[in-house]
Amino acid sequence: MALINPIQPTFAGGEFSPAIFPRVDIEKYRTGLKTCRNFLIHPHGGASNRPGTKYIATAKHSDKITLVKRFVFSDTQAYILEVGDQYIRFYTDQAVIPVNVPDEWSTLNAYAIGDYATYNAVTYYAIQAGTNQQPDTETAYWTAQTIYEVPTPYLEADLRGLSFESSADVIYITHQSYQTRTLSRYGNADWRLELYSPEDGPFRAENTDGLTYIMASDTTGSVTLNANSNIFDDLHEGALWKLRHYVESNTISQAFTSDAVSASISCFTTWRLISHGTWTGKFKIEKSIDGGTTWTTLRTFSSADDYNANTSGTEDVDTNTEPFLIRISFYDYVSGTANIDLTSDAYYLEGIVRIDTFNSASEVLATVLSDLGGTTYTSSWAEGAWSDYRGYPAVARFYQDRFCLAGNTSEPMTIWMTQTGVYDSFLRHTPLLATDGITTSLPSRQLNAINGLIAMQRLIAFTSSSEWTIGANQGTGLDATSFEQTIEGYRGSNGVDPVLVGNEVIYVQAIGKVIRNLSYAFSSNSYDGVDLNILSRHLFDKWEIIDMAYQQDPDSIVWCLRDDGILLGMTYMRDQEVVAWFWIDTGTVAGNDVGQIESIATIPGDGYDELWMTVKRGAYRFIEVMSQRIVQANCVTGGKQFLLENSYFVDCGVTVGENPIYITSIDVDVYLTITAQDHGFTDGNIIRFDNIPEFSYLEGNSYPIFNATQHTFQIGAQV
Repeated sequence: MALINPIQPTFAGGEFSPAIFPRVDIEKYRTGLKTCRNFLIHPHGGASNRPGTKYIATAKHSDKITLVKRFVFSDTQAYILEVGDQYIRFYTDQAVIPVNVPDEWSTLNAYAIGDYATYNAVTYYAIQAGTNQQPDTETAYWTAQTIYEVPTPYLEADLRGLSFESSADVIYITHQSYQTRTLSRYGNADWRLELYSPEDGPFRAENTDGLTYIMASDTTGSVTLNANSNIFDDLHEGALWKLRHYVESNTISQAFTSDAVSASISCFTTWRLISHGTWTGKFKIEKSIDGGTTWTTLRTFSSADDYNANTSGTEDVDTNTEPFLIRISFYDYVSGTANIDLTSDAYYLEGIVRIDTFNSASEVLATVLSDLGGTTYTSSWAEGAWSDYRGYPAVARFYQDRFCLAGNTSEPMTIWMTQTGVYDSFLRHTPLLATDGITTSLPSRQLNAINGLIAMQRLIAFTSSSEWTIGANQGTGLDATSFEQTIEGYRGSNGVDPVLVGNEVIYVQAIGKVIRNLSYAFSSNSYDGVDLNILSRHLFDKWEIIDMAYQQDPDSIVWCLRDDGILLGMTYMRDQEVVAWFWIDTGTVAGNDVGQIESIATIPGDGYDELWMTVKRGAYRFIEVMSQRIVQANCVTGGKQFLLENSYFVDCGVTVGENPIYITSIDVDVYLTITAQDHGFTDGNIIRFDNIPEFSYLEGNSYPIFNATQHTFQIGAQV
């Protein structure tokens, strides 16, 4: 009986799980592979052996986990951040950024950790703060270093909990155990890490028990806060607190018989005025927002023995976020007596303080950030949402011109959004304005922390058990006074930062073994998705995905890093029904153990997206980038010619002698002995010959060298 071996025209199914082998009824069966190791699947269905990786640098700490993170300002300005134990280093154009030549070390300067100085033409990096510590001898204070880095507080054990979000030249770094920080770029070798410290919120819900009171010793400056209960903790140092006081109405009553200016009273939006008597002259109501230094006119009145005022005015709360002063200024007096009463309406004033020092559970020292309404006890107070005591947001994302943070330890299902266009303000007026800050908690019956945010048409929030969307009511923009939350599913995420592929979110489902997509479905008016690795489950069953990155060009690959150091790739082009899994491992280098990939990230490169990684190889950790795979022997990309022999098909490879070495003579014996002044080669190096017509048979071929001296070497090509 004849055997029929059907042609397999495509590998667009990728590697299939053994459980799929008997499923010949599946339409995709003919597109699958039993094994796809160290091959890339292309969207058109072909497969190519993967390129190698280029060695970029050795990580600062070879004995500690190191991560790579992306920062893309534009397609032409992209950086990789090496994030390690208490430091960050920076890479661009496939090279680590060196230190700008620093100033000479001085005995008079006080140096902080992270400062640089030059001493005897050597660049030093301060590893401990100090003054008059000579760099070349005080090794506890200085280390010789030419690589630029920024010190950070993040310990090795916490690195995988860091989340990065950027806007223009600023990166926002979040972690539940660390106050949010900004990393700002001022130059290639000038990055500054600073605390993200909003001064107007956000706050937890206001105290409502009516029994716990707080009193401040003053309304401005440095104050002491006393409570009638033990509500403070030493971890509250640095935290915001808001105190609300009822401020009674104030009145000025003055009889004017000449040009004069009255005393001032405090007002918050609304004032009222009544005048009496018979008088000729003019007066105006003036306002000051700087404590009485400068005054502006609100309203002007005049009389020629024929008018008295009975009116009021309300200032826009959007432009008057704090109380201001008002007064009466009488001018152009002619005759009579003008009796004028100016009154401000009563109001509630919410003052904000930042705790500086913990004295006891019922007493702390604080600095007033916005004036308090009084020094009496108040039970209307609110604790800041973030602190060392309450924890800090775990994730952040920009959405509709608001900076959104979510998921601290104390309120794991809460999202805080800044005012529109003001990324460090959570101000909320009374009554609320459309642009005010937003605080909202997901109304779930399970308390599972938000561990991911993605901005699309709506803000998508992932927890460990569900997926939610937050956005404006239909037909409106996101408004502090009107928005909605919608549950989209109950599968959950494991917390690995999702990636965007077109208009789809690709994320790791809870437990870390299922890769799903999530996109808007018009038919159901909801967000939904499918299991993307159902046919390749064997690649995930025993492991967890710990990192993801998306390489759009050239092959639209979603990379998923397993916790055992194996890198899984999914060529993904949904409109062409291409979902193809394959896997990559990296072998030994220079006798080291089989490499384990620990972190991945992508940035735009020269004509393609670069895949960066940190790889543990034996006792070392390296920063590497996957080489661009050159398909043709000679091809031109972006005006630049590439040769196949310039591709990397080794891992952690380096190129030696990129510039040509000129030969001065070739001696013919059993082997060829070649003279090339100061060639720099060592035994075992591979070289290629070009442009030597006398030995044309060597042209274009590569040979290992041996018997290398300073100016000569031999090759294994017999005559």
